[in-house]
Amino acid sequence: MDFVVTDWGMPSINGLELMYLMRKDRELSNIPILFLTARADELSVQQALNAGANGYLLKPFAPAALEDKLRDMFAIQLNSETESLPSISDGEHP
Repeated sequence: MDFVVTDWGMPSINGLELMYLMRKDRELSNIPILFLTARADELSVQQALNAGANGYLLKPFAPAALEDKLRDMFAIQLNSETESLPSISDGEHP
């Protein structure tokens, strides 16, 4: 698993609980977690980031914003190698 995208509101477990469980698990603890949610209040953002979220993106979002957030999360440097990767926003998917 390369990364996890979660929301606060899920049926049986919320995103914060999922993240706590993942951070406690030795095999899952280093997987980057992005919150993709409509919860825009400062407390929710700070709770997620303080608990170990690697990123937080508000819904609705543009595909380019998701791409930017993932690049930031993985600290990808744009160079000749990454410039040839397909973009999420141009509809091409690997």
